[in-house]
Amino acid sequence: MSFEVSPGLSQTLQDVYKRAAEGTLTGNAAVSDLLFALVKESVNESIRNPEMTQTAIKLIIDKLPPEEAYHKTMMIRPLSGYPLREWLTQKALDTIDACTDMSANDRLKAFQDMLKEQEASAKLKSKIYKEAIQAIGELPNHKMFKASMDLAEACEGDSELNKKALIFARSALLKLPYKEVTAAGLDLARKFERNDPMREIALKRSFAAIKYMPESHRFNAAMQHVYESDNEKFKERALMYAHQVIGTVPLKDRAEAFYEIYTEIKDKSRPLAIKCFALSLHNVCHLHDWFRHQMAKGLAKTISETPELQANEELRDKTFKTALDSCVVGVLKETVSFVRDVLEYATTDEQRELGLRYAVLHLPDADPKKLFSEAISLYPVVAGYPDMEDDVLRLAVKGVGFYPLEKRIENYKDIIMLAPESDGIARACNEEIAKTKKALEPPEDAMDIEEFVKRMAALPKPQAPTL
Repeated sequence: MSFEVSPGLSQTLQDVYKRAAEGTLTGNAAVSDLLFALVKESVNESIRNPEMTQTAIKLIIDKLPPEEAYHKTMMIRPLSGYPLREWLTQKALDTIDACTDMSANDRLKAFQDMLKEQEASAKLKSKIYKEAIQAIGELPNHKMFKASMDLAEACEGDSELNKKALIFARSALLKLPYKEVTAAGLDLARKFERNDPMREIALKRSFAAIKYMPESHRFNAAMQHVYESDNEKFKERALMYAHQVIGTVPLKDRAEAFYEIYTEIKDKSRPLAIKCFALSLHNVCHLHDWFRHQMAKGLAKTISETPELQANEELRDKTFKTALDSCVVGVLKETVSFVRDVLEYATTDEQRELGLRYAVLHLPDADPKKLFSEAISLYPVVAGYPDMEDDVLRLAVKGVGFYPLEKRIENYKDIIMLAPESDGIARACNEEIAKTKKALEPPEDAMDIEEFVKRMAALPKPQAPTL
């Protein structure tokens, strides 16, 4: 082979170039080292003749046996720039079949790696894609779908090849074990755009296999089809199936499951929507404490915002009563606070009065140190109901007893301002103020400290009638 020295080429590269051209460059380690050196120099912008360096690399690889050429090519390919990398990728594609020790899965991974090259030409990518599809065809049936999805991911930089890979995955879907088809089909459907017909095809294939899934998974799978589809008839079909299999949902999850169906169908079928809402309410009892309260309160909120549900008086009142009952959870001292939250969703005067009486009934369960402040804050809310006003003020009087002596007088005065003048509560507060002032006076005999301490300890705490 003839060779002319390029004036911009270093002496080292001239020697490499000559030896490569003559075929005298031998030894695995030497070849690897030289290739790495050449690749680094080929991307060095300060080199006057990078083309000569790239030519040297090509000459070296062309002189290697096919299998060795493949491995050396893949070794230096990530370090190279374009257009050398394009040539290296093509060389790897031409020599990979010589690697008899590579399995179909190994070859597929190599092809996927090649397809991720953003700057590779469309023609080269098309060739790689065809080889990848051929490699997938050699895999066992149950591995073909995942391999197809991985291939589609590798092709994300090329929309056309990505779509082809997804369509191929659709055909591989039915080669999976039946119980795996639904989950795989949902994954596939999400890869297509919302308005792509292929998305609906994947969903239909996925939905057809739901019956092969474990029973405990069927409801959630059906609802996933509802969320992923834009086809109203298909969504309705999936909803009906979800309603049929809801019995497979654990009791503690059924209230939320029925509510899910309600939210999806409320604008399509009012009778079924109301039925699902009622069943959600019916299953609230299976939830535990805090979760029961949150779910019941959420249902009460939904009714307060939905005139169609309010029209069903029995359902409306039962929902509100359930929400009130749910306020009695493990932490009793928070009951009144929970009741006041639920009161925001009262839709009738009767419901509001019921909620207020519930709050007053459970006011004694409040933290003793907060009983006075809770009662005072509740008083304006119960205004207009004399019996409840009286009960709240009596509890406020009781709560003052848990404050230090020096703070009681002001609290009693606050109660007097709220209580009617003719009421016995105001009179009782004035009496307690007098007792408290006397208790706070220093003893007449400055030496009788023990007597003063005894008087303080013996001071009775105000009591109010138990509601």
